[in-house]
Amino acid sequence: MLGSRWGTGLLRYRLFKRILNKEHLDRTTEFFRRHGSKTIFIARFLAGIRAPAFFLAGATGVKYSTFFCWDFLGALISCPVSIWLAYTYGDEARQY
Repeated sequence: MLGSRWGTGLLRYRLFKRILNKEHLDRTTEFFRRHGSKTIFIARFLAGIRAPAFFLAGATGVKYSTFFCWDFLGALISCPVSIWLAYTYGDEARQY
């Protein structure tokens, strides 16, 4: 939601112009047009990549319904697995 609202507007700021210029935004938009669903699904499992990928998905115009469906499918896998791992190995992790 933040990416769709303020994503392209951030290009007016000098700091963001260096990181994400017009050419990069065009390439990213094309990437999300071709691979957006897979990217959203996979980014759900990668903590350092999740926030930027989700922000760029909104900034490049991925429909909210598409984003929600793929993120929800990823959550259906990642949440139970995380809970199972914590339940199974939580006591061992406390020792470290």
